[in-house]
Amino acid sequence: MSILKTAALRLKAKKGSEFDVNKEKAMELLGDEDVRVLDVRTAEEIAKVEPLVEDVIIMDYYSDDFKERLAELPKDPTYLVV
Repeated sequence: MSILKTAALRLKAKKGSEFDVNKEKAMELLGDEDVRVLDVRTAEEIAKVEPLVEDVIIMDYYSDDFKERLAELPKDPTYLVV
């Protein structure tokens, strides 16, 4: 969970709005079944610090297929993006 100390977290709400969340709010959201963690760091960045939770979706923001993979995600959950 140490990444929560350094990461800028942004939550995309179901209505399409985005807002920053602090560590306390992120920890609260991680307890919600409807919230999924989307880790968009590179493999090199992930190697330095392990993923936040076990059920994290990992997608390298700089990968060639990022937009396609992002479009395939279910629209219902709220995503906590790291």
